Amino acid sequence: MVLDLVAPSGGRLRVTLPSDQDQVTSVAAGVRFAGGSYGTGFQIGPRGYHDFASTHVAPGRTSDRFLVHGREVVVAEADDRESSVATLMGTYHELMTVYAGPAGGGTAGCGGR
Repeated sequence: MVLDLVAPSGGRLRVTLPSDQDQVTSVAAGVRFAGGSYGTGFQIGPRGYHDFASTHVAPGRTSDRFLVHGREVVVAEADDRESSVATLMGTYHELMTVYAGPAGGGTAGCGGR
C-alpha cells in the first residue's frame, strides 16, 4: 500500500507500507498536554475531521466561529450537551480538541478570543 499524504506545511509525502499490513483508511495524529489537575488532548487530521466528529462521533451543531491569528476556529456542541469540540482550521489539516460539557455560548468555553 502506498500513502500519498500532505504534511501540515503543504509538502507532499509518499509512504510505502508492506503489502501484508492491514489497509490504512485514515491518517491522524494526536498530542496530549497534561500537568497538575488538568489535561488536554489535540487530534490532527485532514480537512473534514471536525465535520466527521460532529456528525458521527458526537452529533452536534456549530455554536461559534471566530478567527485566531487569521485562522478560523469552529466550536461545535453535541446535541446531548455532554461534550464540545473546538477546531483550528488549517489549509490542509485541522487541529481539534474535545471538552466535557456544553460550549457555554459565545467563546466563553474556549477561553475567550
